[in-house]
Amino acid sequence: MPHQTECPFCRKSVRLPDDAAGKKMKCSGCGTVSRIVADSEGALSLRSAPAAAPAEPEPRAPATDCPHCGASVTTSSRFCTSCGKALGEQSEGEEGDAEKIGPATARRRKGGRAEAARKKNIGKARVWIGVLAAVFIVAGTVQGIAATSEAERLDRALTGQYEDTDVVEDDDGKEWVIGDLRGQIKREALLVFVVNYILAAVMIGVFFWAKSSPFPATITALCVYLVVQVLNAIAEPASLVQGFLWKAFIIVALVAGVRSALAERVVRRPRLAASSR
Repeated sequence: MPHQTECPFCRKSVRLPDDAAGKKMKCSGCGTVSRIVADSEGALSLRSAPAAAPAEPEPRAPATDCPHCGASVTTSSRFCTSCGKALGEQSEGEEGDAEKIGPATARRRKGGRAEAARKKNIGKARVWIGVLAAVFIVAGTVQGIAATSEAERLDRALTGQYEDTDVVEDDDGKEWVIGDLRGQIKREALLVFVVNYILAAVMIGVFFWAKSSPFPATITALCVYLVVQVLNAIAEPASLVQGFLWKAFIIVALVAGVRSALAERVVRRPRLAASSR
């Protein structure tokens, strides 16, 4: 027949069947699990169950050092959580890809290569700006010397044939006083030096400007060079085809520099905005 007893924790009265000895029972009052025991006379009662043994912690995976950055990593890891490189790859100079390095590192390397390419093109554009400065200096010197030599030849010819007060008419029907004409010829020869040296000074200034502001600097250099070529073509149409390949190469290099400088500007804007916050 059922045995009547009490929960050892909440004293709630419970009934135990005859064959419950050795089993466990959860009290409906307090929810405590107790063990059912029988005494020497066969009477059943409840006793608190022994506390469960604490769960053993899971064994930690053996650790090792990353061969790339030295950070501590587990031997089961495929990628280093610090540098993102694949564990077991010893060569740091080898170009990695998405299969050899982590995805985050692959994206960083891809962005780094793109930025390096942009900076390389910007550097090339600066070099060509410097080349243009040298070209204007050399061209100004050579053309100025040639113009000065021609001016001296014309001056000697005019001096031998005319007096300074004589008046002559040019091919366009314009009348010139010989003294004024000789002065104009000398001024035009001097102007060749001045114009080319001014352009060279502008290009030198743009060259240094391109280091801090590559986009506006390369745009300025390209516009100045195109304007000079257009003015030369208007003054002397034959000059348009002279050195055409060289001119085209300079323009292509400057355009590539402008595009790279624009891309660098777009990339830098979010960084500047983030740093300002």
